[in-house]
Amino acid sequence: TGDPHFKIWGGERYDYQGECDLVLLQNPLFNNGMGMNINIRTKLQGTEGSYIDSAVVQIGSDVLEVQADYTTRVRQLWLNGQYKPTGTLHGKTLSGYPIMYDKEKHNLLVRRRHVYTIQISETEKIVIKSFKHLLNVHFTNTTQENFKGSLGLLGSFDSHSMIGRDGKTVIHNENEFGEEWQVKATEPMLFHEVSGPQHPETCTYVDRAEQQQQRRKLHFRGTGGASVDSDVEDAHDIANKNNGGARRRLAHTVSKDEAKRVCSIITNEEIRKNCIFDVVSLNDLEMVALYMEEDGMDDTDAVLAY
Repeated sequence: TGDPHFKIWGGERYDYQGECDLVLLQNPLFNNGMGMNINIRTKLQGTEGSYIDSAVVQIGSDVLEVQADYTTRVRQLWLNGQYKPTGTLHGKTLSGYPIMYDKEKHNLLVRRRHVYTIQISETEKIVIKSFKHLLNVHFTNTTQENFKGSLGLLGSFDSHSMIGRDGKTVIHNENEFGEEWQVKATEPMLFHEVSGPQHPETCTYVDRAEQQQQRRKLHFRGTGGASVDSDVEDAHDIANKNNGGARRRLAHTVSKDEAKRVCSIITNEEIRKNCIFDVVSLNDLEMVALYMEEDGMDDTDAVLAY
């Protein structure tokens, strides 16, 4: 899941653009009843939708919260409600499951890409990555032994369907599914503080009239509109700039055509659409790096030097 684009266990993709606290995964059966809960907090951003501001993982009685602050762009961490500098995570666990931190030094995201890993087994991991003010949560090598019975925004681990809280009802509408998994007032507040819409208040959405007006502006701007750099053609062009001149300061608005050019290197059609959407809505060409990584490419080929 990204900002926020979701991929359920079976591989189906969908978007949910509401602002509220949401249940990403709920598994009371984990480790013989120890339990695992993962919630995310989404925030509205401009007229184009929302992004994941914070993620919190609870295993047993221990809770890890990661926030990528929109204003300061500084990663903030809380362990069991206590603020923790990143460097103090070494040796810490969530109910015995090791927590690891890494600053991805093998690529050009070194100053902005931070990775927090919870090791579930020798091969299974829960990984939270931050890039600028965005968070991404993903799971690797999950097994039936540890994740059977899981429900939430990732769907049913067992049936690979978008299942409601009753464990039976299949929900096809994306907004209805998102609202189904809003954190309820009767459920524990796992985040260190209350923020944004809280149940029974409903999730908040962008003003559709304002959104359509903004999209019309993007449509009419076309190839002749303002862009970051008129010589940008695709992601490789960005990568090939030298370190001294590659950093872009977005004094102009990224056009949709420019976003299409920069994201054209993405081979998966659904991932490419998400790339175009986010590059435009976030006004940031560097976002292509996240989607190249998801597309199975080396993101060092696309990222500007910082």
